[in-house]
Amino acid sequence: FDRKADARKKIMLGGLFVKAGLDYLHPDNAHILYGMLLDCKEQLILNPKIIDKWK
Repeated sequence: FDRKADARKKIMLGGLFVKAGLDYLHPDNAHILYGMLLDCKEQLILNPKIIDKWK
């Protein structure tokens, strides 16, 4: 477990939320983003080929 690598990964993932325009949500509403990610995960499980849409 490399703390630097972990921090870098979290910063990169946070940057993706900014790039997607989702950074307007207040941190108190993090549950909304979490729910969105869980829905996305479920869709990927049900239809793995959907990932091709995002490539």
